Amino acid sequence: LLSAGGAFRKVKLMNRLNNAILEETANNALLVEAGLARLAARAENWYENLSIDEIAAICAEMEELLDAARIRHRGLNINPNILKAAEALYQKMGSHLSVVQAMQARVGTVRQNVESTLHMLQLEPSLAESGQRKLSLLTSELTQLLAEVANPNNGVRPQDSQVMVEELSKQQTMLECAEDVLTLGYEHFGIAGRELKDQGGKKKVSMYAVLPLHAAIRRMSALIKRSEDEEDEQEGAGQSVQQKSSDDGGAGRGPDHHHPDHPDLTTDANSNPGSVPTKKYRPKTAGREGSSEIQMLRMVIARLHQYGYVNICQLVPDENAIVTLRMFGERMQKLNIFDDSILTALFRIIQPFTFANFRRLLASPVISDESGTSTNH
Repeated sequence: LLSAGGAFRKVKLMNRLNNAILEETANNALLVEAGLARLAARAENWYENLSIDEIAAICAEMEELLDAARIRHRGLNINPNILKAAEALYQKMGSHLSVVQAMQARVGTVRQNVESTLHMLQLEPSLAESGQRKLSLLTSELTQLLAEVANPNNGVRPQDSQVMVEELSKQQTMLECAEDVLTLGYEHFGIAGRELKDQGGKKKVSMYAVLPLHAAIRRMSALIKRSEDEEDEQEGAGQSVQQKSSDDGGAGRGPDHHHPDHPDLTTDANSNPGSVPTKKYRPKTAGREGSSEIQMLRMVIARLHQYGYVNICQLVPDENAIVTLRMFGERMQKLNIFDDSILTALFRIIQPFTFANFRRLLASPVISDESGTSTNH
C-alpha cells in the first residue's frame, strides 16, 4: 500500500509538472510553434505506427497549443504553414479517435453488462432457465457488436479493431463457459448443495466465481480423455502385434495363448488352477500428458483423508478469498506437502486461486470419481 501510494503521488506530481510546462509553453508564441512542429513530427505515419492511447495524448496536447495559437496569440508570430498543417493533422487524428472511442465505449458497456450479469447470476437450479435467457440475450448483443467491430469497413484501423475483437472474444468465452455450467449442473463442478441454499442472508455462489473452476475442470477432463485415447491406441497396437504373431505361427502354442478376439482373462494368483477366471483389470491413469497434475490432485485428496480433514477449506479462515502462492504453500504444509514444484503446479490449475474453487475441484466427479475417493462437503 505504501508503494502504491508513493507511485500515485509520483504520477500526480508528474502531471502537475507537465501541465505547468504546457501552460508556460502556451504563453510563448515561439514555444507554441515549436510544440506544434514537435507533435507533427511525432505523429508522422500515425495511422500505422501510433497506438490509440498515443493518438489521444497527442490530440489533447495539440488542442491546447492550437487554442493558444488561435485565441491567446491570434495566430501572430507563428509560422502559418506549421499552424495549418497542425490543424489538418489534428482534424484527421481527432476524427479517427472519435470513431474508435465511440466503439470502445460500446465494447466497455457490453463488458460491464457481461461481468455484472455473471456476478449476479446465482447457481441455483430454480434460476437456471431465467439464467439461460439472460445469457442468450447477452450473447446475441455481443455477437452483433463483434461483427461490427470486425468489419473492415467500419472506419477503424485494423490494429484498433483487433484489440476490441480480443476483448469481446474474452467476454464471449465467459458467456459460453457460463452456459456450459448451467447445462452440466452444479454437481459436475463439485459444488455442494448447501452452497445453493439461503443461509441467513449469506451470499450464494455466483456464476462469475466458478468460471476459473470451469476452465480448470475442462482442462483436466481433456487431459484424462486424451490419456484414455492414448491407452486405447496402445492397447490396439498391442493386439495388432499379438494378431500378427498368431498369424505367423502361434497355432502350436500351449494353453497360455489367447485368441485376440477373446477377452484377456487371468486367474487370481492365490486361487486353484481350476478356479473361474476373471477379466483382467486395467486401471485408468492420466497418461504422460497431464499425469502429474491429476495425480497431485488425487494425492491432496488422499492426504486430507490421511490427516483427518473433512475438506480442504478447513485449512483456511476464508475460503472465498483470493490467495497468493505463498499463502497457499503455507496452508498445504498442514498436509505435509512442501515441494515447491508440486505447490506451484497445484496453484496454477485455478487462476485466480481460491480455496473454495480448489475444494470444488477436488470434489468434482472428474477428479474424485476417477480416483475412487471424494472429499466431503
